[in-house]
Amino acid sequence: MFTTAMWTRNSAYAIAAICVLTLVSWAGQAVAADETVAVVNPITLNPATPNPVTIVNPPNAPSTVSLNPNTPNPVTIAKPLKVNRYQDFAQPLSCPSAGSCTAVFSTVPVETLILHVSCDFLLPTGASVFSVFVQPNGLAPGAHQVVQAFTSSAPAAGFLSGGVNADTYLFVEAGDQPTIFVNPNGGAVSELDCTVSGNQNG
Repeated sequence: MFTTAMWTRNSAYAIAAICVLTLVSWAGQAVAADETVAVVNPITLNPATPNPVTIVNPPNAPSTVSLNPNTPNPVTIAKPLKVNRYQDFAQPLSCPSAGSCTAVFSTVPVETLILHVSCDFLLPTGASVFSVFVQPNGLAPGAHQVVQAFTSSAPAAGFLSGGVNADTYLFVEAGDQPTIFVNPNGGAVSELDCTVSGNQNG
């Protein structure tokens, strides 16, 4: 025979059991639900700090980001910088005096990185090369790089064959003219021709 107290206690047990089953059902639905992250436009991320947005999905599930199709996409993907190959040739010339002999290249339209320099020239027998260097803009003072030159006997009597074959790493701004200076000692440079090669921004 049930008393009022027993009925009340049994009712409480039944209500508690119903609540537990409801919570378990909701939890199962939450696990089975589609893992979709809705991103509200626009999003502004601080470029000075690591990306603060992390999308976490269940194992083996793809990341899903939903953007509002009614507004412009606020996500900008940086494209790799396009790099073009660069090469230029300075016309052969002979310098009438024993001073510096220069090979001037065409004006570059965009920022250019010179990675290699090569030259060949003639010197009178007994002369030598004091220095060779490349500058980004002719006689204008500024950055330059010294490169190693070499000489050997030339087929023509009375001359030495000189040359340069060196790697460099020199930036040339748009609108500047790369220039190579050959500085001899004891004689004038003749038949100087040079080539520079590297990369240009696309």
